[in-house]
Amino acid sequence: MIRSVEIENFKSLKYIALNDLGRLNLFGGKNNVGKTTLLEALFLFFDRMNPNMLIRQYNWRGVTGIPVRSDTMFAPIFYNFDLKETIKIKILREHGVEEVMSLCFQDENQQVLSIPVNREESSGSSSEAIQSMVKIEYRDGKRGERDLFHFFINTSGGFGMQIVQAKFKEIQNAYFLGSKIPFNPVETAVRYGELDIRGEAEQLLPYLQTIEPRLKKLVSVALPNGESMLYGDIGLSKKVPFAYMGDGLSRLLTILLAIAYTREGIILIDEIENGFHYSKMPKIWEILMKAATDYGCQIFATTHSYECLSSAVSGISEGNRDFRYIRLERVGEKITPKTFTFSELEMAIEQGWEVR
Repeated sequence: MIRSVEIENFKSLKYIALNDLGRLNLFGGKNNVGKTTLLEALFLFFDRMNPNMLIRQYNWRGVTGIPVRSDTMFAPIFYNFDLKETIKIKILREHGVEEVMSLCFQDENQQVLSIPVNREESSGSSSEAIQSMVKIEYRDGKRGERDLFHFFINTSGGFGMQIVQAKFKEIQNAYFLGSKIPFNPVETAVRYGELDIRGEAEQLLPYLQTIEPRLKKLVSVALPNGESMLYGDIGLSKKVPFAYMGDGLSRLLTILLAIAYTREGIILIDEIENGFHYSKMPKIWEILMKAATDYGCQIFATTHSYECLSSAVSGISEGNRDFRYIRLERVGEKITPKTFTFSELEMAIEQGWEVR
């Protein structure tokens, strides 16, 4: 698991350090204090070899169709849009293993990159005339080596990624669930069906039954148009489309599928309370902590809700409290985290303190 994180010059975060992280970490604080940005920085770290890594982040914010220029493609991820800064994201894992990723902008003035056609064929290559690029460097303290990538914009108005040096160590899985990403019943049905083929889908049913006790079974059904849809047996004369069972159950299944597919990985959830009635939140926290433990995942989430915090205190069981609440505060340009252990949050809630 990740035990600490340091982020420099990423979007609105000039510098922030998070220590003593747990299996389940919840971020709070006022609007525009950097909660979602923290999740995005963490995801970028694990998405570093994806040529669409920046496009995906902008899409999650509702930004689409941006011009492919350095000021629109690269600058938004740098602090104050300043391309002279260097972004650094450093994580410290258990047993003291440190990993660092840095991103540095470089205007190449239409230099030419030689791009290998195939990693396995040292002879084949093509050339790309580029106008600007971001160098992405990753260092693993355990390996003592570095990976180097170029994320570039070419002169024809496209973008791509060049792998300069990499050992292709397997990157830990990470999954981002944005607050603006709608529930997709077709994608959910396909993912559930894949789990069912592997014999793992039934493991999710007990979690869902804590919210909908009538639910006996889920099946992924192929429709005449070639798409799939998830149907549930809740004791009626016929199975019901799962999407009809409410936003809360759909949201919970989406999170559970992310956990199941990201075994031993990182789950990032923006505005975790979305879709859930406050009375169900204690059960949701109980489910998430148990699922994260069962699948060996670590969860990072955000909230604006006081009920969400108090529900965590009442929902997480006595013997399973690897939980941290981190409140972000802005003073001028500085963002400072205040970390509460479970016991500290419990006391704050009991005293009625304002900790959102």
